[in-house]
Amino acid sequence: MTDLGVDLLWKKLIDDWDNDAAHRALLEHCNEADLLVEAALRYRGVMHDERYQPKADEQLERITALAMATIEVRRTTPEVAQKEAAKILVSFVFLAMAAAIFVSIGR
Repeated sequence: MTDLGVDLLWKKLIDDWDNDAAHRALLEHCNEADLLVEAALRYRGVMHDERYQPKADEQLERITALAMATIEVRRTTPEVAQKEAAKILVSFVFLAMAAAIFVSIGR
């Protein structure tokens, strides 16, 4: 299934290949829509043409960096969430113990 946003951004990009903003817009859209593979396939598809090759190679490097960053975030997010949940739990237990001590002192 092809994303219409990718199709439109790609057409604009091809028509104005040297426009860095057009490349950036495509990568931002694909990153947000989880379509970096689609962008990579399109850039790879124009690598045979000397006019497109340098910029396509540059964009493939950016796609690789974005994909690696996404993998890293997805890999570490559950661990970070577990640590945050543990901090909240410890804080709650501490507050409950402190409240119990204050209540027992007040009697």
